[in-house]
Amino acid sequence: GAALAGTLPPSIGTLSNLKTFKIQQNSVSGTLPTEIGLLRGMETFNLFGNKIRGTVPSHVGLMTGLSSLTLSSNGFNGTLPATMSTLSRLQLLDISANIISGSPTALVGLRSLASLYMHNNAFSDIADLCQESWVTFAANECDADEVLICPCCTHCCNSPGPSRCTVF
Repeated sequence: GAALAGTLPPSIGTLSNLKTFKIQQNSVSGTLPTEIGLLRGMETFNLFGNKIRGTVPSHVGLMTGLSSLTLSSNGFNGTLPATMSTLSRLQLLDISANIISGSPTALVGLRSLASLYMHNNAFSDIADLCQESWVTFAANECDADEVLICPCCTHCCNSPGPSRCTVF
């Protein structure tokens, strides 16, 4: 980690045969280019522990081959784009430790999604997500003063991602 710096160039969209992209724990900054939407065959996209900021672009919803999306420990803010509802193959989503807010209703109905880590954010309401049957669902820190009401949560976590999560 920490060896890569700079931004993700728009030319990332030309890597149409790429299935796995992992650059976790580096110093990649800037925003996600909209051209990532061209990576429709991408299966694993992992940006854990970088310095990427801005909103999660709506073009993420075009990455319909994704089974694993990890955006944790960055500076993503704003709300999740409604287009995320099109990620029908997504099995793992880790958006923990960002500044994402609002209600994550775009995730309702993602039937393949089994593991969702969304703790350490600024979500206001997650009640709609309790319609789903999660294998792993973490929306709160274990030691937090403020917690979201989450009757369907299965875990709480003390760090970004799934590594230090505890089953209720």
